[in-house]
Amino acid sequence: METADPMFDPSSVGVTAVIAHYGAVGMTAALVDQLRAQRTDRTIQIVVSDDASPEPFPTADGYEVVRAEANGGFGAAVNRGAGLAKHPLLLILNSDLSVNATFVDDLLAAAAPWLPDHLCGPRIYEPKGRESEPRRYPRQRFYFVEWLGFLARWRDSPQWAHLTGSFPLRSRDVAASVDWVVGAAMLVATDHFRSIGGMDEQFHMYMEEVDLQRRLRAVGVPSAYLGSVTVEHHKAGSTPGIDRRLAAVLNARLLYELKWSGWAAVRRLQLLLSVATVLDLASDTLRRARGVGVAPLVEARRRFRFILTRPTPFRRHLD
Repeated sequence: METADPMFDPSSVGVTAVIAHYGAVGMTAALVDQLRAQRTDRTIQIVVSDDASPEPFPTADGYEVVRAEANGGFGAAVNRGAGLAKHPLLLILNSDLSVNATFVDDLLAAAAPWLPDHLCGPRIYEPKGRESEPRRYPRQRFYFVEWLGFLARWRDSPQWAHLTGSFPLRSRDVAASVDWVVGAAMLVATDHFRSIGGMDEQFHMYMEEVDLQRRLRAVGVPSAYLGSVTVEHHKAGSTPGIDRRLAAVLNARLLYELKWSGWAAVRRLQLLLSVATVLDLASDTLRRARGVGVAPLVEARRRFRFILTRPTPFRRHLD
């Protein structure tokens, strides 16, 4: 294997692209085709890490497939794929991305001043023109604001972004050191990724990239946002239903608090979200009195059911 020498030349170094796959084959296959068609002289190893998808990803020339016996989540899939990496740089990708024909070289060119001792992430466009922004490390006050349903009408405003932890940037196309970048597309030195044991597999879905980047920063590898390079994120790969997604997000956030701050932090977050739920109950009750078709008690009970659940590391489900 090539080594991640601090003096390596990003203009020619090889890259291992790991695609975590679960669900329908189509979007992953399209991304594989886009990577195989990159206009570049560098070597790109493509690894599809099939996380025990009901429809196994097919094998063919031009890429490798590694398949799990049981579903372990995004982090486990990435770790499995990274185990096959032959090159100094690891490009971690969601399966539901679209990239242009020069994406890899564009990303490496933009990342050159930051490599190898940064994790780098591009600008990520989402459906309906939205973007996944670089973020500040999680704070409980960010989650409190997010949980207030009656503020939903302001979710596209700069004020909302500030109150929920978006990292302040002069403009969206700058390059900047940030707390963490969205895990749909991340470039990191393979040796750095392996040195901290890869992703923590107790996070089945959500928060795994935050935890990874926090652990990398602790060993001197912070994160950088590269706004001049873009990818499109369709958010259609393995997104669960609304209730399952809410449960997964909240479990991951509580688990993150437990890992980094202990049980007292878990209880504080549960209390804050409970207060937000009571405020939403009051707001929904007033809306119902004005004739809006809402069910305040039903929604409050639903939310409390998620809030008061004990955080569960996913690996326990596999023991």
